[in-house]
Amino acid sequence: ISFDDTSKLDYLKDKKGFKYIYIISANTPCDIRKAFDDAKKNNSDRKYAKDNDSKLAPYTLYVGSSQNIYARLNNHILGNYKKTYSMHMNTWFKEEFGSIYIQCIEFDKNINNDILQLIEDTYWEQLQPMFGKQGKQ
Repeated sequence: ISFDDTSKLDYLKDKKGFKYIYIISANTPCDIRKAFDDAKKNNSDRKYAKDNDSKLAPYTLYVGSSQNIYARLNNHILGNYKKTYSMHMNTWFKEEFGSIYIQCIEFDKNINNDILQLIEDTYWEQLQPMFGKQGKQ
């Protein structure tokens, strides 16, 4: 996905009535954390995701869930809403870091929220993402 062209996400615009768990990863362990930290320092008006200081899975950036998957992913990638906690990748993710990979797991809208949270927490524990919070905090 390119920051100039997020059209690959357009198919998600019409995905209503579902719940999602999503995993955002990169194909390189380059100094992503330094770029992220620099962006946080230089953009104090934005609410960035928590840095987990994870060293277990350098390729997994974020694990989350959403009912509006299109808006949520766009905020992580394009940082559309400065006051929403997200990665705001457009402010720090560089071309030399390689590609961004997004995996979306779709669930029926009627799935119990506690079960969905348990599944998300399991992914989080297994993947140890670099950024974000575990669970509904």
